[in-house]
Amino acid sequence: MTEGALKKLDRKTVRMAGFPGSQTDKDDTKSVKSKGEVKSHKSVDPYEDKTVEEIEVDMEKHRRKIEDNNNKMNIMRNDKLKSKMNINKEIAPLRQENAMLRELVIKLDKIRDDKIPYYEKLPHDSIFYRHKISYM
Repeated sequence: MTEGALKKLDRKTVRMAGFPGSQTDKDDTKSVKSKGEVKSHKSVDPYEDKTVEEIEVDMEKHRRKIEDNNNKMNIMRNDKLKSKMNINKEIAPLRQENAMLRELVIKLDKIRDDKIPYYEKLPHDSIFYRHKISYM
């Protein structure tokens, strides 16, 4: 069928006919899941259920990994026997891993910041902090 003829047809007819891009094609590509694996429309984040202290430990672990990768890259850069092209090829995966880890640390920092109540972020000697604590 031509494109103009398809536009004239309603969606139900196209879906029933099984044309490319119709609903039946999408159903065929879905994987089969058991009832226990059905997830909601919200994304499931493993860090949402963790405490602030656990998140800080994970952040520190990721920061140490970034530091280790930077040290490895510096050692690779100082190797005089290899060409710059070969060095850059070896360093590329470490750079990608560092970029991913930095994004994760930023994400964890935001999650940690959201979990801390606003009054805990105030200076403890301020009037607003004392007022809030006195009414709690």
